[in-house]
Amino acid sequence: MANQKAKNLTNQHTQAAIKQDDCSIQAGIFQGPLPHPSIMEGYRRLDSSYPERIMKDFEANSEHLRYMQRTAQQAEIDKDRRAQWMAYSLTIFLLLVLVYAIYKDSYIVGGIGGLAFLGLIIKSFVAKKQGNN
Repeated sequence: MANQKAKNLTNQHTQAAIKQDDCSIQAGIFQGPLPHPSIMEGYRRLDSSYPERIMKDFEANSEHLRYMQRTAQQAEIDKDRRAQWMAYSLTIFLLLVLVYAIYKDSYIVGGIGGLAFLGLIIKSFVAKKQGNN
């Protein structure tokens, strides 16, 4: 019985060797947004409309991607613009409060507020320059 199994294993290996000699294996890597032209040809053989449909889908996806990038960029610009207007409004408001405090002879509040105001402005410019580097 054990001898029979050994024969079968030998025959299986021999058959595998024969099959290995009769076939060839190819491997390749293609990277890109569209299938390789030989793959597109295979799709065309399946259905003549497949390559055209693949190209139309690629074009639609590309247009959508560009639209989303433009939309995201515009949203970032709008966000920065709102932040700049808010900073400008707060700066003017704080400046008016400081002027009013000095006008009402509250020099301590005006002086401390003025120093804090200048400190925050300097800090924002330094932070912006460090963020650009």
